[in-house]
Amino acid sequence: MPNTEPSANRPAPRVVVAGARGRLGRRFCEIAAQNRWPIQGTVRRRGTTPGGRSGPPAVAAEGIIPSVDPDGLAALLREADLYVSAVPGPVERELLPQVAEAGIPAVVAGTGLEASDAGWIARIADRIPFVWEPNFSIGMNWLAGRFLRGRLPPGFDRGIVEVHHRGKADRPSGSARSLAHALGPTDGDSPGTRRPAEPPAEVASLRIEGVAGVHQVWLTGAGEMIRIEHVVLDRDVFARGMFLAASALWEQADPTPGRRSLADLWPWLGGSP
Repeated sequence: MPNTEPSANRPAPRVVVAGARGRLGRRFCEIAAQNRWPIQGTVRRRGTTPGGRSGPPAVAAEGIIPSVDPDGLAALLREADLYVSAVPGPVERELLPQVAEAGIPAVVAGTGLEASDAGWIARIADRIPFVWEPNFSIGMNWLAGRFLRGRLPPGFDRGIVEVHHRGKADRPSGSARSLAHALGPTDGDSPGTRRPAEPPAEVASLRIEGVAGVHQVWLTGAGEMIRIEHVVLDRDVFARGMFLAASALWEQADPTPGRRSLADLWPWLGGSP
């Protein structure tokens, strides 16, 4: 398992966390507290209260973390170094513009987005250092960002099967879309250049209870098949990956605006570039 201990090169960042009552956000807060990251406060959905039904409040080493609705985010950001979010992507439309206005680097686990969201996300990335991943599993990001980027053998076809629990909102998952993008058709001279004449990789989605996440990549040729599978055995992998991404972005100490991927941060995570 990757090391989740923060580097001693910089003091721990002061963090604002959105979505701290959900499973991912709450677990991130627990890992942050274990590593003595000061959490300035959390952001809850508009219309909910600190004692709402969405889960127990996040707890830091020193006690209960202050919770505000989106109208209170700007005040929290004035005393913060880093924004971390685990709310659905559409909810970020109200939050991230405030983060960009404050000039605070952001690490976001956003899903449930449409193609129309690309514009405002790009505008945010033009203003702050920004990591947005639909899946913070280290293994999944390596699979999509490194392993599958090469050209397929001649005559091979490709497809993806993804399985999640019934509560998964987006279909196909953001991870499956990332894999499909990695498997996109390429021409022989310029890997990564799409051939519009070829269809995108097909994705089959299945929703059944009790499955944290399974993604299979199928590569088929005449009389043979390659099948690659990534299975989430412990949903904590997402929170650990998110904390590693936040640590790497903070240690990178690069104020240049722009969207980074988890794979872009491999050197700060102890992986190969």
